[in-house]
Amino acid sequence: MKNVKNVSLTDLRNNPEMLLTTAQVKSVLGVSNPTLFRWREAHVIPCYKVGGVYKYKANEIINYLNENEL
Repeated sequence: MKNVKNVSLTDLRNNPEMLLTTAQVKSVLGVSNPTLFRWREAHVIPCYKVGGVYKYKANEIINYLNENEL
C-alpha cells in the first residue's frame, strides 16, 4: 500500500500491518507533536525507528484506542 497522507480508523482496521507516519498517528489520535513525543518517550504507544524515521503499526494504534476508549 502506498503511503497515504490521511488515514481513517477504517483504513487502520482494514490494513492492520500498515506502518503509519508520525503525522498520520497525530491525525488519527488528535494529538499534538509534543504529546506524541512524550507518549513515544514514555512507551505509551509502541513505535519503531525505520531509517531514522519513527513508524507506528496500525494494529497497535487500534489496540491503544480500544484500551483507552478514545
